[in-house]
Amino acid sequence: MQALRPLANDDLDSVNPLILRSKAHWGYDAAFIEACRDVLTITSAELINPSMHCWGVFEAARPKAEMQLNREDTAKLLDKLFVEPDALGQGLGRRLYDHALDLTRSEGRHRLEIDAEPYAANFYARCGAVQTGMVASTVTPGRQLPFFVHTIV
Repeated sequence: MQALRPLANDDLDSVNPLILRSKAHWGYDAAFIEACRDVLTITSAELINPSMHCWGVFEAARPKAEMQLNREDTAKLLDKLFVEPDALGQGLGRRLYDHALDLTRSEGRHRLEIDAEPYAANFYARCGAVQTGMVASTVTPGRQLPFFVHTIV
């Protein structure tokens, strides 16, 4: 059975490599993945930050997917959502996305924002988010990422 729960410090040694494997799944080269490492790494400080939510889906104590949700001024930002490549298509990303919507709604916020991985744009659109523009990558100068908004009623 798969358990959805907040991430703990003990999870970071297995969750952070999952994030990089998931990113690499899209065919990025090793140099790009290494350039992303610092931006994509979840830290112990983030786990205790009250403005962040870090959750994972676990199977037999092993992470299969994770997400990080950050509080913004009037919205929540889905900063990270990654699924183990061998678990893609099993509904784990959707489960975390729906949980992100629930957490956003529970704070009385009505807007979930997503700086999306370009290869995940169709996933976010299927979940009900609408692409409203592009944002600059924090890793590669000149690279643009799809920006999505999910309005919660």
